[in-house]
Amino acid sequence: MNYLVAALDWGLGHTTRILPLIKELCNNHHQVIIGASPGQETIYEEYFPQLSVIALPSISPKLSAGKQQITAICKFLPRFFQGNRRDRLLVKKAIKIYDIHCILSDNRYGFRNKKVYSILVTHQLNVLLPKQLKFFQPLVQFFIRCYINQFNECRVPDNEPPRNLSGILSLPLPKLKCKVVFIGSLSRLQLSECDNKQINYPEILFLISGPETQRSRFEHIILSELKKLPAHNTYLLVRGLPNATGNNMKNSLNHADGQTLKALIINAKYIICRSGYSTIMDLYCLGRTAMLVPTPGQPEQEYLAVYLQSKGLFCTMEQNVFSLPDALYRLENFNRTAVP
Repeated sequence: MNYLVAALDWGLGHTTRILPLIKELCNNHHQVIIGASPGQETIYEEYFPQLSVIALPSISPKLSAGKQQITAICKFLPRFFQGNRRDRLLVKKAIKIYDIHCILSDNRYGFRNKKVYSILVTHQLNVLLPKQLKFFQPLVQFFIRCYINQFNECRVPDNEPPRNLSGILSLPLPKLKCKVVFIGSLSRLQLSECDNKQINYPEILFLISGPETQRSRFEHIILSELKKLPAHNTYLLVRGLPNATGNNMKNSLNHADGQTLKALIINAKYIICRSGYSTIMDLYCLGRTAMLVPTPGQPEQEYLAVYLQSKGLFCTMEQNVFSLPDALYRLENFNRTAVP
């Protein structure tokens, strides 16, 4: 069969977690055509240089530097609807050109077609809103349900409740007509062999990802906190910028390929990162814990950090009170529970 595959370009998470599904399709001798927004091509070419890639418009938002994201979200909505419309038009053209039999879309609600079997990959059956917008929650859930029901199938990258990593986020909505299938956690690190080179791995690993401007803000906070670090502690900052050129920062990488990242996560003593769901799945599949610092104003990340801390899997600390010495102390004394 000919598959058309694409993922939302909000940070790197959606892009990386769909890689195991693409690999499975290729292993089963299906033809795969990938739709990629600017910034995603580097990831896809790293794993699947032989596959055809078509250009898609970016629908990633630019978040506010402050915790209140309401204005930024409101400005993003017209772009979101426009992006969905352009996705539908591009899919329609691609179906004719490549004779597509099935569509696989990770959180791109417009990446579908009524005439072709369309599968949505998402753990966000329930979308959380900031406290100031909670009164819109029923309306948002209604629209999300409508979007999901336009697909033939919904695959959730998680275990079935109650042993799910995503908590209430993946609980099926009422009146959801689309078939929902839980497929277990997805991690691109499942595709990579561990780099066993005899090198000195850093003691502290920082993983920074997500949309701007909060990605850069968190990076600046970490750089400031590193001044409190004793000279004997080693660290590495993975910046989550796969398309960046040049880097004058000490002890940092713009991007780490799967093999390198897997080795870093396994060998680091302490890990500090965002609480994006794809990062959580990467850590969980390797049996590692971390200090989760959710992106301010992203209710999903804030919820996941608190939820997973209550399950004994991870620690969490808010960005506005982030202290590196405190984070390391808490990680040093944290006992991870084996299962959620």
